[in-house]
Amino acid sequence: MADLALVQRFPGWTVLVWKKDKLQALPLPDAACPMGGEALFYRLRQAAPRAVCRLSHRRLRPRWGFVFCLLAAAGLLFLNSQFLGMVGQGFQLIQIPDSASGAHIALAYNRHTGQFSLPGQAPFPYPAVGDLKLQWQSDACCAVTYQTTDGNIRVELLDGTDGQPPRLDPDPPTGRWQQYLELSDAGITLRWDEEGQCYHLFTQDGESVYHQWQQFDGLGLALCDDRGLPQWTLTPDTRPLPNTDSDGPVLLLCPVTLDKNGLCIPLYACTAPAAPETDTAPPVFTDTIDVCVNENGVFFTWDDGISVQQALTAAQCQYYGIESEADLEPLVLRWDVAAFLTRADGQVWAYTTTDQGQTWQAASLTEGASQAEVTDLCLSFTGRGLGFAAVSTQDRESGEIQVGIYTSADGGVSWSAVNTPAPQNDSLRPLNGLIFYDGAAGLASMESGSGSPWPHVFATEDCGQTWEEVAMPFADSGQTSATRLVEFFFDEYDWVAIFTQEPAAPREITFKGSMPSGPWTYAATHASN
Repeated sequence: MADLALVQRFPGWTVLVWKKDKLQALPLPDAACPMGGEALFYRLRQAAPRAVCRLSHRRLRPRWGFVFCLLAAAGLLFLNSQFLGMVGQGFQLIQIPDSASGAHIALAYNRHTGQFSLPGQAPFPYPAVGDLKLQWQSDACCAVTYQTTDGNIRVELLDGTDGQPPRLDPDPPTGRWQQYLELSDAGITLRWDEEGQCYHLFTQDGESVYHQWQQFDGLGLALCDDRGLPQWTLTPDTRPLPNTDSDGPVLLLCPVTLDKNGLCIPLYACTAPAAPETDTAPPVFTDTIDVCVNENGVFFTWDDGISVQQALTAAQCQYYGIESEADLEPLVLRWDVAAFLTRADGQVWAYTTTDQGQTWQAASLTEGASQAEVTDLCLSFTGRGLGFAAVSTQDRESGEIQVGIYTSADGGVSWSAVNTPAPQNDSLRPLNGLIFYDGAAGLASMESGSGSPWPHVFATEDCGQTWEEVAMPFADSGQTSATRLVEFFFDEYDWVAIFTQEPAAPREITFKGSMPSGPWTYAATHASN
């Protein structure tokens, strides 16, 4: 209140004029004051005894009254008011202060058009209905969330009229940002994909990829879905770094929602740990995500070799018989999970990490020594951290085939067996392909035991509890054989399954279907990569 210079009362309006770094004024209609204009005038007169308080019974004219008021109060021929031109019937002015920084913003609402705007500036891009959600994201930066007339939720990031909000550098931000938690859970992670020019956001609900975002002149940005609707806002801030006394850069991640309980989550810039000390030069990676096997062990990277995480030591590699990257197949290598299977002494072990190599979980899929020889291994992980593995064995004496399918719901910490598919008119053979698209839908391929050039194909839609043999139209491709399933996913309209002919021929056969269980139709044949 110390900077308040004039309180001018007109019928239906109260005009506040103050001067700090520059002259500013706020015409406030009675409709915007819950206590009423008269009560506001007398309260301000008591709270700001140094301000000039004038009471006029003459009605303020929309065009000239406001200008006359400012000129009379300031005695200046020039004034810098953000609110000039906003005086008139049908407007409601809303002022939102930030008690922490002293900054504030003012919004003008036009009751006739249903649009919000900054006083004296163009309205927001979309007509609004209902109430606003006003949330100060950081010092002098306010997020205004509102519902548009078409029922969608939009957001604007506004700069406070006082204070200096931090700015994104660079804009848009790059690198990897992560929520800090005391527990082993890695929390929420945001990663900028330079190659794909998109953001990957990992939450408890899984992975979301954002190819669209809206920028707000360095104040922040809004991550938008494929329809262009904002889902999250990112605004810069500076906070004490975890377990340190120094401040560091922070991105505040806030859901775009009208729910008043939506909380902002601070994401801290991830610093790469030092590479493990070795007697030789560290492995060199050509891709952003990669794996390397050398005489010192097994190493993974998620940032093009800037940081290297060791999964197995040289002694462990010798025990499992791992001499090259090919010995890690089957291998899952994603941003949210990496996993591979090893075998030794009749056992199969699954190694899994869900925090980009910071910690690894090792679990046995088969218990105890066995006389059976492992013939085929399959491994698949979905975006929600659900894992599926298949182990096919053959008894060295009797030649009996056994197939086990296992699933993990905790990122590879523990595994449990599920049902195994079996062909209707053939003997059980090794399972050589297993891919799950999500936690429910999966496809599997099995060698034929009857001399057929085509594999058996099975589908599940209940996490592997039940399997249905699929009539895949291999003959429609015009090819003479297929070996196993190599890809299974859902595009914009269809399920897609791809089978390889390797090692017999370097070609891939693609089929499309309406459901995992079919019907399927032949789509194309291409050379293998």
